Amino acid sequence: MEVWQISEKRFKELLERVKAAPFAGQKTTVIKTATPHLAFTCKQMAELLGSFTTDKDKQDHLKLFRKRCVDPKNHEEFSKTLSFQKKECDKIISEFHPCKTEGISPDQFPVVKLPYTSVWHDDEINKLIEEIKAATFADKMVKVCEEKIKPRPEGLSAEQIYKIFSEFKFVDSIIKVTEICQEKLLGLYCSDLCKLLQKAEFEDKKLEMLKAFRFSILDALNKFVILDSFGYSDSKEKARKLLEEVQPISFLFGTPNAFKFIKKFVFVIDLSNSMTCTFKLNTGKTFSRLDFVKEEIVKTIKGFPEDASFNILGYADNVMYWSKELKDANPENVGSAIKYARSLKVCGGTNIHDALKEAFAIPDIQAVFFLTDGMPSVGITDRNTIVNHVKEWSSKNGTIVNSIAFLMGNFQYDDKPGSRTFMRQLADVTGGTYRSIESN
Repeated sequence: MEVWQISEKRFKELLERVKAAPFAGQKTTVIKTATPHLAFTCKQMAELLGSFTTDKDKQDHLKLFRKRCVDPKNHEEFSKTLSFQKKECDKIISEFHPCKTEGISPDQFPVVKLPYTSVWHDDEINKLIEEIKAATFADKMVKVCEEKIKPRPEGLSAEQIYKIFSEFKFVDSIIKVTEICQEKLLGLYCSDLCKLLQKAEFEDKKLEMLKAFRFSILDALNKFVILDSFGYSDSKEKARKLLEEVQPISFLFGTPNAFKFIKKFVFVIDLSNSMTCTFKLNTGKTFSRLDFVKEEIVKTIKGFPEDASFNILGYADNVMYWSKELKDANPENVGSAIKYARSLKVCGGTNIHDALKEAFAIPDIQAVFFLTDGMPSVGITDRNTIVNHVKEWSSKNGTIVNSIAFLMGNFQYDDKPGSRTFMRQLADVTGGTYRSIESN
């Protein structure tokens, strides 16, 4: 989990939110939502503690900061605020250790925006919205979305999701569409979610909507702003608990723990030489294709529910395994898988057929997350043959292929149109979701 030292501007905003909260419980909710991703100086912590009136509240909140203090040597700052017994205070402070951070937080966390080329076209979205409007009644509007969105392999971008859901007057309808089409939603930003929450007149409906969308939030570091959408103490606390479950959504693999009926996954990752190709994100960071993919795998694995099971295969000229079978997502296996994912290196060509064949051979799998940046170059290379084999394998056990054409940057031998078409076919014939991410 990324942790940043809070900037003065963001701290002032947070402090204003804490001071504006009329009750201690609401103040606590605001602070608890911020602390998972933010660290503080002793002076800042003293100011936050100063917003509480009782020694017990101050003592309880001092404990919250034990792992989120950047300068514990300056703990004398607390002396202006803390009046409870010195022995108790010293005991808590003795447990403080300097928190390692990514640096001082920007005034607004930069949101990574990847150029999806696999989303619906604007004219298709406009046509869908016209059909939703024509349906008139809520149930029929939901039915239109189910019939039009679910069967297609393409996903919906954050902007498209917001545009579609803005047409619905009733929160229950939005929740139904979200549940029906969850795997097609490529993510939603906190600012847009706040706008959608405003559609709900009652707090319980806002909570239902937040519960439905909590696995689709793209900018988890900004999630504390969502609390502003709730007015009552108990609602804010319930919202905070829901937000605790929020994991950063993967731009490549989505959020597998959002799928209600799919709990057994295999990741199949391209390790061909072209995965060394580099690109720059809109945030300014530069990655190789493989390094970015490895970060996304780790992010996804960390978010698995305990009842999930998974495996990781890499492929180049040959297929490489983390395991020969599915492994439960317990802490030991998750740790081992993360270590394996981070160790992946490029090593040859692109044997897509054998990689898919080996993935489908693993017993009990429900979904294959198949990623490539190219075209088959080793083994069986005819695309139609591969698609037909995958269709045959899928028909036997219902396994879907969620395909990812990861085409950021430019490599000498890229065939981006061919990769897009090929990956869409694999998702289409198995009922999976297709993602294509591409820079010019």
